[in-house]
Amino acid sequence: LLTIIDSIENHCNSRILTEKQVDSQKQSEGNTSVVPSSCVMISRQKVSQNIPSHEQLMAIKRKKKLLATGTEHFNVKPKKGIQFLQEHHILSATLDPLEVVQFLKENPHLDKKMIGEYISSRSNLVVLDAFVKSFDFTDTRIDEALRLYLETFRLPGESPLISLLMEHFAEHWHKCNNEPFANADAAFTLAYAVIMLNVDQHNHNVKRQNNPMTPDEFKRNLKKVNGGQNFDQDMLDDIYLAIKNEEIVMPAEQTGLVRENYLWKVLLRRGEGKDGVYIHAPNGLFDHDLFSLIWGPTVAALSFMFDKSIDPAIYQKAISGFRKCAMISAHYGMSNDFDNLIVSLCKFTMLVNSNESPDSLTISFGGN
Repeated sequence: LLTIIDSIENHCNSRILTEKQVDSQKQSEGNTSVVPSSCVMISRQKVSQNIPSHEQLMAIKRKKKLLATGTEHFNVKPKKGIQFLQEHHILSATLDPLEVVQFLKENPHLDKKMIGEYISSRSNLVVLDAFVKSFDFTDTRIDEALRLYLETFRLPGESPLISLLMEHFAEHWHKCNNEPFANADAAFTLAYAVIMLNVDQHNHNVKRQNNPMTPDEFKRNLKKVNGGQNFDQDMLDDIYLAIKNEEIVMPAEQTGLVRENYLWKVLLRRGEGKDGVYIHAPNGLFDHDLFSLIWGPTVAALSFMFDKSIDPAIYQKAISGFRKCAMISAHYGMSNDFDNLIVSLCKFTMLVNSNESPDSLTISFGGN
């Protein structure tokens, strides 16, 4: 926060100095050229073209707020969330499955359980079809494809719904890989067997009645289910070892490095789209809007550290931060923010204790 405040203050000082230099030159030479300020280091990056205007930026912010509200509605009741986004023109009024799929896959704040509930509904089969086809499973072994598929939502608890989700997955995977098995039913059976193997090897919540499944037992369970033939035995061995050594972790159970890797992949996917383009704006172009967002949390953080710390260096940083916030508020004419800053600072004095007795004030002064 202090780094951002420092940057904004430098930009403000730069503009003030430039204005003074221009006025001085006008008076002495009548020269109207702008002298660049030495307060701010000139960026080596080229300024992007088509930088959004203030109005466009505000429209983007409003859209993000609506998207966040729609996400909250979706996490309570998926249908209500989609309707909210349609009503506020974030999604098309006529349901576009591809738009909905993009929303489901690229929004890391959605509840994975609710995603599974939504796409497994019989009334949303067109969305489920688009959702499954959004994955490129070409040259991807079925267990690896299943990992990619299951990290985006949580399987529902009902067997018919699980079967529906797995049927669409198996059919799409089978087509992506030039139909390597006898039929899509064989791919479905193998995919289901992989899930059962994952549960058998890694479910520690269930008291075991038998030892974990062995490779031979796994292959025996899949005997003659590939259109009356056997699957490639080496492939089954590879699948068994992959599942045994690395659990397929459902989204609700993702923690630590597994969750970080998933969020990183989501970020990379978002960066590939048009909304992921990095825009380099001129120094200070959006400082006013940025400060409007962060001044409250900044003053609160500075006040907390000033009140609780016993380190003189922290005191100096907090006081410097207060001064810079005041300077920026004054520069942009943000009188309400400036007033709130003064009120916050008064809490550290005896000015707000005027109703107390002189003895209480003396004790308070000594305590501070």
